[in-house]
Amino acid sequence: MSPVEINKIIRSRRRTVALQILPDGSLIVRAPHRVPLPAIHEIVGQKSSWIEKKQEWLRTKYKPPVKIEFPALYRQQAFTYISQRAKVLAETLNFEYQKLSITNATTRWGSCSGKKTINFSWRLILTPVNIIDYVIIHELVHLKEPNHARGFWQKVAELFPDYREARRWLKDNHHLLNA
Repeated sequence: MSPVEINKIIRSRRRTVALQILPDGSLIVRAPHRVPLPAIHEIVGQKSSWIEKKQEWLRTKYKPPVKIEFPALYRQQAFTYISQRAKVLAETLNFEYQKLSITNATTRWGSCSGKKTINFSWRLILTPVNIIDYVIIHELVHLKEPNHARGFWQKVAELFPDYREARRWLKDNHHLLNA
């Protein structure tokens, strides 16, 4: 048995065992149906040093989400800023969209429909300006590249060379913005 506590085991048709550490430090193990429980505990035991280091790093970094008191105000600010910025970027980078909407999405920063509608979560207004630009550019590129294939990421990198840092920022800080 491993010295590290497993908070949840999720079984699926996957081929490998994956360890996921959530921002609060809890450990989720994703495993194929065929892997027996003792083997899962053995894998966790072998990775316990890495797991404990990651959990300690998260304990020093993790902050609970901030309670957002006036989401309607932020939503209006988001619409004003993001619609203006998207218009400028679309014109500058030669993209055309039909409509822009601000949503209450908590799991997506933005989306793009086949009808050339781009949507953004109002929570983006709580992020740094360069992060907003990244998400706008990401969705604009979807107007021409509908998936996340290699060509999509090449175009994003061409238009926003620091996109990896922006994605990392969103991954590291999303929990603070979903109150």
